[in-house]
Amino acid sequence: MKYKKLTPSQLNIMKTLWDKKEPMIASDFVQLDPSLNLNSVAYTVVLSMGYTWEMALAAVFVEGIIFLALSLTNVREQIFNSIPMNLKYAVSAGIGLFIAFIGLQNAHIVVDSATLVGMYSFKASVANGMFSSEGITVLLALIGVLITGVLLVKGIKGNILWGILITWALGIVCQLTGLYQINPEAGFYSLLPDFSNGISIPSLAPTFMKMDFSRVASLDFLVVMFAFLFVDMFDTLGTLIGVASKANMLDAQGHLPRIRGALLSDSVGTAVGAVLGTSTTTTFVESASGVAEGGRTGLTAVVAAILFALSLFLSPIFLAIPSFATAPALLGRIFDADLYP
Repeated sequence: MKYKKLTPSQLNIMKTLWDKKEPMIASDFVQLDPSLNLNSVAYTVVLSMGYTWEMALAAVFVEGIIFLALSLTNVREQIFNSIPMNLKYAVSAGIGLFIAFIGLQNAHIVVDSATLVGMYSFKASVANGMFSSEGITVLLALIGVLITGVLLVKGIKGNILWGILITWALGIVCQLTGLYQINPEAGFYSLLPDFSNGISIPSLAPTFMKMDFSRVASLDFLVVMFAFLFVDMFDTLGTLIGVASKANMLDAQGHLPRIRGALLSDSVGTAVGAVLGTSTTTTFVESASGVAEGGRTGLTAVVAAILFALSLFLSPIFLAIPSFATAPALLGRIFDADLYP
């Protein structure tokens, strides 16, 4: 089954467009992007279930329209307010643990096995000659987790960003000294930015308006659409409650006073994202990092959008940052005990 995916630069276009719109609607500090949780659902729908990516985009679009209707009629807000606080916190914690698990997988600390949660074997990597390419990255990821954890516990400003940069820098040192060997066939590339192809913004043409509505009345389409719908609903609610708790914006009943604007922005962002060709666009939990640094208004989202716009012209730098350097940022949420009360 063939499928297409947006490049990091194309995803930045989506994020830039909607992060600027979100604070205009909600005046809040959260940002939107293609969700890690929903990306996993998208990959399951396309790769495992065998549906086309065009049909998946159509399902995401319809889901966004349904969410928009629910948000305009306050149904989605009432659903949010009717969920008990202990369940809200449980959903938030579940999202955090899921993102942490993705970090473990990206760093290859956790690998596929009979139970799907096998630990990486350094002994095996030495035996099969993969330590200099794969094993060293796992070791660097573990070091990055420790560094990020210490920075978080110490309350250092920009702790997540510093953790990524320090881990990346250690990887570059390993590459320059020969400890890390480039192995493109196995998916291990140079950690140094490559500007040989110049600087350019990729076109959205391959994925723009590629939604396939030919099977919209079929049972298969409904199954896919509802899969996105329910995961997106609880993903958004869990993220909002977790980030709002961090910002002390919940009232005595555990309600978020300005939730309607955030839900409207989230639902429209989902539909617009499908039009541009990306999986479900939703509020993401990493917004808590900005909250921890003092971001409390819509200006936080605007600044994030501007920085992502600038990153379009610096994509070689961001593409050079390896997954073992960003994995500690995902795992770092474990050390942030205030995010999920």
